[in-house]
Amino acid sequence: MRARAVVRRLTINDGTTVDVPESGVVLIVGPNNTGKSQALRDVIKLMTSSGEPGIVIREAEIEHFGSEDDLIETFASDRAILRTATGADQAHLGVHGVQAISSIRQWWSSPHARHLVGGYFAIHADTESRLEASKPAPSMDLYENSPSHPLHHVYANPELETRLNDISRRAFNSGLILDAWSGGNQWAFRVGNIDPPDSPRPSVAYLDELRKAPLLHQVGDGVRSMLGLLLRFYTGHQNISLIDEPEAFLHPPQARYIARLLADEAATTERSILVGTHSTEIVHGVLESSASATLVRLSRNRTINNAAVLDNDAVRKLWSDPLLRYSNLLDGLFTDAVIVCEADADCKYFAAVRDTFEDEAVESRRPDILFTSCGGKHKMHAAVEALVAASVPVAVICDFDTLNEWATLRRLFVSAGGDPGLIETDWKILNAALTSGDRNPSKMGVKESLDRSFDAIEEPELTRKNIESLRRVLRIENGWDRVKNSGKSAVPAGDPYRACERIIAALADRRIHLVPVGEMEDLVPAVGGHGAAWVAEVLEQGLHNSPDSDGARVLMRAVLDSLDRGDADAVVEEGADA
Repeated sequence: MRARAVVRRLTINDGTTVDVPESGVVLIVGPNNTGKSQALRDVIKLMTSSGEPGIVIREAEIEHFGSEDDLIETFASDRAILRTATGADQAHLGVHGVQAISSIRQWWSSPHARHLVGGYFAIHADTESRLEASKPAPSMDLYENSPSHPLHHVYANPELETRLNDISRRAFNSGLILDAWSGGNQWAFRVGNIDPPDSPRPSVAYLDELRKAPLLHQVGDGVRSMLGLLLRFYTGHQNISLIDEPEAFLHPPQARYIARLLADEAATTERSILVGTHSTEIVHGVLESSASATLVRLSRNRTINNAAVLDNDAVRKLWSDPLLRYSNLLDGLFTDAVIVCEADADCKYFAAVRDTFEDEAVESRRPDILFTSCGGKHKMHAAVEALVAASVPVAVICDFDTLNEWATLRRLFVSAGGDPGLIETDWKILNAALTSGDRNPSKMGVKESLDRSFDAIEEPELTRKNIESLRRVLRIENGWDRVKNSGKSAVPAGDPYRACERIIAALADRRIHLVPVGEMEDLVPAVGGHGAAWVAEVLEQGLHNSPDSDGARVLMRAVLDSLDRGDADAVVEEGADA
């Protein structure tokens, strides 16, 4: 059998455990300075040393498989045995360097010393090592010597060379060619659209053309980083891969592509891949594959790294929701908090209002907050559920008429962790007060309103906006209609008003904030219109940063304060690892 080391479970320093799939991907995400890179370094440390816990990953449960003979046979199969003139064979054990086979046998035979061999089974692909893999390497007689560089492995495996060439063409519209002829005693990779030579002894004309192609280590860092990572990954014998920021230097399409390539490989081989990333494209790429995917979102509370873990079933359930899959909601995994609004126009306006606070908190880092919309109040609960599942602090800003429909309000309140029983009685009191006066419109009243509406229409043909205004004339008059346009001020005095205030307070306690005057547009009534046109006019006139938006700033301050209360002890420490 093949000898191997398997990471079964990780324990974060907050006590959270993460089960690591033997064949699959663990995505470690979160805002800056929450410990993603350190977590990967901890795994390597825990695999190759004993006794001392890691900084972010406190413990790792690791199993080793195979006898001493299995281990040596694995070395031989991997062509990892280094022959010496004295006949004392050696092998490279990663962080523990080159060691004698006799010593390695001893260590592997002892459960307390197997960690000394652990580095052989893991690869830590940080940015520096990926760029290094793109450089030329000394030529080598592979009949007499074991490969020591990805170039040597590719030279010995023409099928892998073809695969890497195809990947490079697809990612960068330029192929990857191994040049073992024009560099004297060095082999190198070149980048260009040149077909492989027809024979082992290429013509002078072919070599002239090959020399014109740029060397891989002299092209852009994006190409070097991606292809360097794939070179290390595909040529490595390790079954555990720790990859830090694979998106480095890449445009979004290439980042998504490399993530899918890595995940597909994990799905078809017994490889555990742990990825620390700042990129939603990496997350998307992994989830587009069939690989088992576990999501770990880290946040930082002084010296404690808190973790929210979504296993493969939970991740796939969220991914099946089009709202999550085709929106920017996943960006919230990498921010300090998310504010969910009803529409894109609301996001733009409230983000602009929030920016007016920029200079107020000069003594601390400005939190990174994502404003995102979800296609109306009926979808808000789904967005909140997804973010809460990943422990992303989330607040909601919605129109006052969110109170209108109990089913919608209930779903939203529950998604934010609220108990609907706390507000149901008050909602019934409020609803009864606002619907008790419902009455059909009078014939004369409708006629007069229609006459006024038609007189106000200047166009020869009715527009959608005109038709909607005419339809409103025929609606049954309802207290909820008045509330929609005026907010809390339209709620009847007495018990209904007190019930409404209790509902507002309960919602705010769960970070759900109603526009108190009705709709967003009612916050700056000096500007007419609706939605995107209204926001454009408000921003063009600078009214978001004027006394006209004082009410909006009061609302935004309440939203930000609620996010602060929910994560009051969380701080970002200067110099912390990403």
